[in-house]
Amino acid sequence: MHGRVKVRSTEEQEALKELERQKKCKGYLVLRNALFAKRNAQVHDRDGLQLSEQILLLNPDFTTVFAYRRETLLALLASDEPVDWAAEREFTTACLKRNPKSYNCWHHRRWILNQEAEPQAEAELELCTLFLKHDERNFHCWDYRRFVVEKLDRHDAVATELAYTEDKISHNYSNYSAWHNRSNLLLQFHGVTEPAQLATEALDAELELLTNAFYIDPQDQSAWYYHRWLLGRA
Repeated sequence: MHGRVKVRSTEEQEALKELERQKKCKGYLVLRNALFAKRNAQVHDRDGLQLSEQILLLNPDFTTVFAYRRETLLALLASDEPVDWAAEREFTTACLKRNPKSYNCWHHRRWILNQEAEPQAEAELELCTLFLKHDERNFHCWDYRRFVVEKLDRHDAVATELAYTEDKISHNYSNYSAWHNRSNLLLQFHGVTEPAQLATEALDAELELLTNAFYIDPQDQSAWYYHRWLLGRA
């Protein structure tokens, strides 16, 4: 009938999706081949950076492309060309939004922090907080967060981080990543190498936190693992 919007059948919709997928795949292969040609020719320039950015925004788990990107950035620095590390962080954030658990993205982020003359550690902690709000068990993010705190190398930063882990644990006592992070921070904060060296007051505070966890969910294993570690039986 006139005026009626034609609704495509399921088969037609699937066919269109397949055509679109094939189109994207061909475009992706063109980009990949262009970058590999540069890599094989040992060409590291801004065009290569642009190619790597386009590829990684589509596939942030491409280890070889991230490695080429780092090689290119170092080559630019060696040629006294400026590198915008803030832009590099923004790019990596975009990749992480596509895959928050990408090992390659978090590894590249760590590399950036090591390269910067003035590492933006506080901003990086804020980024971690944001990602952990969406997935509190993202162990890649927790691992990076520990690295950032170590980079700050301040006692007050460790204290703040201890409070953060307690807050995350209190919201979810089964958050194994938060318990694990707390075990590292606790020793660092008190300047000891094993739980047996903790002062009685510090040990009592941890046992109180554990008591609350056992009361809420006595079957959860995360708190029990921490309990075993705390009492030196891990």
